[in-house]
Amino acid sequence: MLTIWILVVLVIAVTVLFWILIKDQKQRAIQQHHLANLADMESKVDGLTHNLHKTLEIMQDLAKKMHVQQALLDQSTAKIKQLELQNVELVKVMTQSIQSKK
Repeated sequence: MLTIWILVVLVIAVTVLFWILIKDQKQRAIQQHHLANLADMESKVDGLTHNLHKTLEIMQDLAKKMHVQQALLDQSTAKIKQLELQNVELVKVMTQSIQSKK
């Protein structure tokens, strides 16, 4: 009778140990899956960070080019205004010249 109780206790102990082992293996598999997902996400974040830096560089380059274009446009506008003033002066001189000849 004692041997039957010992066998029952051993069977229960072995069953509990198997259950703990299976549970531990499942937890390890879940942890490995999470670690793999984390590594994948870190890789994606690194790629997005690189793309963001490249985009920033492109935008800074475009801003510099736009600044240069604006400066050229401002210079052209100033020259056009100067020419318009010269034309007005020329028209005045021509008008005075024509009136003085009459």
